[in-house]
Amino acid sequence: MTKTYEVPLEDGARVNVSVSDEPWRGDVNVTDWEAVTERLLLRAACRKCGRPAPIAETERLFLRELSMKDLPALRQFELSERESRFLGGDWEGLKEAAFLRRYIETQYAFFDYGLWALFRRTREAREAQFLGLVGFSPEEPPELGYALLRESRRQGYATEAALAALRYAAEELGFREAQIRVAPENRAGLAAAEKIKEQWNRAGGAPQCRLFIQR
Repeated sequence: MTKTYEVPLEDGARVNVSVSDEPWRGDVNVTDWEAVTERLLLRAACRKCGRPAPIAETERLFLRELSMKDLPALRQFELSERESRFLGGDWEGLKEAAFLRRYIETQYAFFDYGLWALFRRTREAREAQFLGLVGFSPEEPPELGYALLRESRRQGYATEAALAALRYAAEELGFREAQIRVAPENRAGLAAAEKIKEQWNRAGGAPQCRLFIQR
């Protein structure tokens, strides 16, 4: 069976999204119709018309899928060799237009997740300032990674973004487990990971998605 939904976007545009429980018959395929949520339809509508789908929003932050307009900010985003490993070995490729375009077109469609752009938001704008990247790598279980511009660190943004990403992964993607990998000698990284895990458990996230720290 195939159903078509008219999905409104924030600018007033409307996009038809087809959902099917038969393989390759719709824009979105499901095995359980209860999985069809407003956020699922919005992601599908945004991707269908080439727009970055919103992921999560907090009081201070906004997370969304990457888009080609992020290329200038990504090219100016510098990390040390050790920090680059936190985001996966190929993240530097996002600074190249062809790689970024291919990543946008394939990563989110295949996995429904990846690295997302992180912004500080204001009342006037969701994307007031580019802060860095946060998201998941397709490991087993998926690995949570995050990296911020140097001037945006030590303000609690990493923890806030990580918790928002975990909530999204548990509620929308059905994650039951996630991990943060930290090198044993990285004391600051371990402290940050422990803080994220503690707040996640305190907020009641553990029954939905267990978070592990791998040293």
